[in-house]
Amino acid sequence: MKIFNLFFIIIFCIMFLIGNVCADDVDVVLDSDGADSTFTVKNNSLTDLMTVTADGKVGLGTSNFTNAHSGTDLMLVDSGTDSFTALQLIGYNDQIDYYPFTLIGKSHTDAEDMLISTVNGEYLGAIYFQGVDSGNHRDSGAVIKAIQNGPVGARVPTDFIVETFDDTAINSNQLVLHHDGGVGIGIAYPRVNLDIRDYSDNTQLWVSSYSETLTDRPYLVFRRSHTTGTTNVTTVNGESIGLIQFRGVDSGNRSDEGAQIRITQNGTAGDFVPCDMFIETFSSTENNSNQLVLHHDGNVGIGIMTPARTLHVNQCMRLEPTSTAPSSPSAGDFYFDSTDNKLKCFDGSTWQSCW
Repeated sequence: MKIFNLFFIIIFCIMFLIGNVCADDVDVVLDSDGADSTFTVKNNSLTDLMTVTADGKVGLGTSNFTNAHSGTDLMLVDSGTDSFTALQLIGYNDQIDYYPFTLIGKSHTDAEDMLISTVNGEYLGAIYFQGVDSGNHRDSGAVIKAIQNGPVGARVPTDFIVETFDDTAINSNQLVLHHDGGVGIGIAYPRVNLDIRDYSDNTQLWVSSYSETLTDRPYLVFRRSHTTGTTNVTTVNGESIGLIQFRGVDSGNRSDEGAQIRITQNGTAGDFVPCDMFIETFSSTENNSNQLVLHHDGNVGIGIMTPARTLHVNQCMRLEPTSTAPSSPSAGDFYFDSTDNKLKCFDGSTWQSCW
């Protein structure tokens, strides 16, 4: 009660100063039934400008807390056509490291002004965006929440979660900034820097570009630098430049490889970085090494890491036999004739049997 009385005196003094400036525009009203007192500031049209209730609630633009969320201490209301309810924080100073800010804090105690370490799983704060649902009740449309994840140390490990609602349920873990630095989309515990998951539909990542300039295009870049810092240091021979991997779940219920595209530097970097591209699949027991190799010298290998010709096939190559010669042939074309069981090559004017 002492705190309320002090607060009342402070507010009254402020309003006394306001009254000296615009006494014709503002009225101060104190309603009391003995035990409870409500302090209200109204304009001459008897519109509530500010209300302070006996239990410590403060309303700006309202005295009606009927529709307030449970536990509301400060309520800002504006109504009417073309109205906005706005809260502005504006700072004026010439220092680069002093700025207006909002702080939401939590202490793990019921005692005021005591600081007790927060614990794993504790909500440190939330911002809710609400509308009115089909039952004319206030209901959530989106939420930003901070939840502690793990015991405290010199800092408080916290996950930052952004979620929206559809018309029936919340989109859980829609965007998660994990305390270990990973970002999850659709997952609460991202295992890598960016972990995207969908548990009921296709998981899709689109990169789109809209432009009339012919050279503009959507693209992905995988970049490697030979350093642990943030500078560009020349990569070296044998260095892995990038990997795209396709995984399933193996017989031991572990995430495991099914196919991959990997890039390895082959030689010393010059104006460009000489690289070989390996496209490989996996059987149920092993990797099909060097299944398709695009060599940095322009050759293509099948089953061989260092193709010596434009196309170099290790072991057997099969041509499916056909009884009909290919149409519109050019010199150098060949096929296996199933009628006379011979390999035939086109010499520029006719098909010649190779034996």
